Amino acid sequence: MSPSMRIASLVPSATEMLYALGLGECVVAVTHECDHPPEVAGKARLTRSVIPEGLTPAEIDAAVREVTGEGGALYELDEHALARLDVNLIVTQALCAVCAVSYDDVRAVAARLPTHPDVLSLDPETLGDVLDDAVRLADAAGAPIAVDFADWRPGDQPVYVSDIRKAQRDLHWSPQVSLDVGLRRLWNWVDSEIELCVEVPRVKAG
Repeated sequence: MSPSMRIASLVPSATEMLYALGLGECVVAVTHECDHPPEVAGKARLTRSVIPEGLTPAEIDAAVREVTGEGGALYELDEHALARLDVNLIVTQALCAVCAVSYDDVRAVAARLPTHPDVLSLDPETLGDVLDDAVRLADAAGAPIAVDFADWRPGDQPVYVSDIRKAQRDLHWSPQVSLDVGLRRLWNWVDSEIELCVEVPRVKAG
């Protein structure tokens, strides 16, 4: 990890991931919504919502529809504060248009900053994507994760997709157990065989 790495996190989940990777000391600024871990309390805040506080759910919905309907942004980024922090990495997201500062706005602001920071967008759609994002984030921060791979256990599957359409079409088969019942049976089995589970060590950046 570079001692000069200075990171601005514009997504609460990215903030938590940075701290989980042991990169909390590199985080110099976060969003107005970041509240975990407790150490973020003293970090500079770079964003704010344009929707006023104290509204009812219906009023919030109406306000969001009005702002987005006019092409406006729901969140504002404090460019002047960001410029003073000399960041070299900004972590954001482009998956949800109403969850954070616009990705395009972040890119535009980054291009105007004297430090020309890299912009990393974390946009997971699956659990696997979340794990991959942890690796990407550590790499971008100059602290790649040291990973040790053990031998596969019997029955381990790196990827598993259940698709019964071919069996239904070719064999005229239909499941006799509902998804809910099947999941409950699986949970009960794992719970009864908990000693077979191996604790996974916490991954830290190297």
